[in-house]
Amino acid sequence: MKKKILISLLFGALFIYLAFKNTNWKEALSVLKSAHYFYVIPTSLLTILIIYLRSWRWGGILTPLKKIDPWSLFSITMIGFMAIDLLPIRMGEFARPYLISQKSGIKLSSSLATILIERIYDLFSLVVILMLVLLFVTLPPWVFRAGLIIIVVILPLIILLTIMMIKKESSLKMIDIFISKLPSSISLRVRGIIPSFLDGLEMLPDLKRSLSVAFISLLIWAVNGIAIYVLFFSFGFHLPIIAAYVALVMIALGLVLPAAPGFVGNFHFFCALGLVLFGIPKTQALTFAILLHFTQFVPVIICGLLLLPFYKVSLPFLLQDRKKV
Repeated sequence: MKKKILISLLFGALFIYLAFKNTNWKEALSVLKSAHYFYVIPTSLLTILIIYLRSWRWGGILTPLKKIDPWSLFSITMIGFMAIDLLPIRMGEFARPYLISQKSGIKLSSSLATILIERIYDLFSLVVILMLVLLFVTLPPWVFRAGLIIIVVILPLIILLTIMMIKKESSLKMIDIFISKLPSSISLRVRGIIPSFLDGLEMLPDLKRSLSVAFISLLIWAVNGIAIYVLFFSFGFHLPIIAAYVALVMIALGLVLPAAPGFVGNFHFFCALGLVLFGIPKTQALTFAILLHFTQFVPVIICGLLLLPFYKVSLPFLLQDRKKV
């Protein structure tokens, strides 16, 4: 674990250096002072809306296991993303599965499977947005290659997981053959986890529900792009809305890499990289990234910290319990 944290911090340090090197700080402060901060309000509200949409989508994924009330879904989702923002190497990803299992009685391994489904649909949405962006803008070749890699990974994964759910009994027998080759102490633990993990994938064979989740996923990413576009007005950027989605795609690809807590460095470097493609000077692009980062992280962290006491847990506690499945 310490090695993973160190790698994340090193990546974060690298991208902080790349993002902020050769920055004209006098100019950056001047740009920040002249920004119209009124637009921070709607952008921050759109960030909260995105969390709500994520909770709505998660509810749809969880429904085959248990129907959860909207407030619990929203508050736990907010806390979960607050934890992701504050803890290194995405350790906060375990907060939502843990809290929902405590709240509803759903097994932790099942709730972890629902998070996997979310991530698959997020990657699917990212590829769709990327393909649409490429119709209007020429991006660096590595961006297109990254999109192809994501397609190569997620399509077989979706097909495999769906087949496993349709042929659940056969899948469990095949998995059991592989598990039996593991040391007995490990195989016993894995045998106890796999059936409930597969329960968390119950949604996948349901075409109507899957299409609903796909639609909400695309809506989440669409709103995210609109939030970036709204913030353009703070800096007087006269850019087409496609520029916002280019920035969104670049940020998303950057956040796939290991990062420091809060994705500091990765977020700023890749956001600025996207805006530079549209002729925005680097210093102005970086100051925009700083303010965008604020609107996307600070509201979530504040709301998450305010909601956390209602679940009688702390961040260290969530971190401590992350391996209990």
